[in-house]
Amino acid sequence: MKWQLVFRGVSVKGDIHKKILRKLEPLSKYMGKVSGDMRGGVVNLSKGTRWGYKVKLKVRVPGKEVSVTGKGKELLSALDEAYAKSARRIRKHYERLGSKKSRSRKKGE
Repeated sequence: MKWQLVFRGVSVKGDIHKKILRKLEPLSKYMGKVSGDMRGGVVNLSKGTRWGYKVKLKVRVPGKEVSVTGKGKELLSALDEAYAKSARRIRKHYERLGSKKSRSRKKGE
């Protein structure tokens, strides 16, 4: 998948790009049959004074745009939270699509 990373108030030192992309790589298993123009997303990383880091993750899947937010004292823990929420929502969306297809097949028989 292609990811657009947006940093606001977050230092971009070291191998942070690689760590972020490595953490998000498992999402590509849900995008196996999705066309190339939809295989990507946006990751907004920001740092606040009260809550620490905030990661907003947006991914387009067929029929829906999944947008989640993760917050944490550490950047990678906020990223983990956003990843878990997005994986859950994408999985549920595909399960709903599968159940709708099976219901429509039963009606057609």
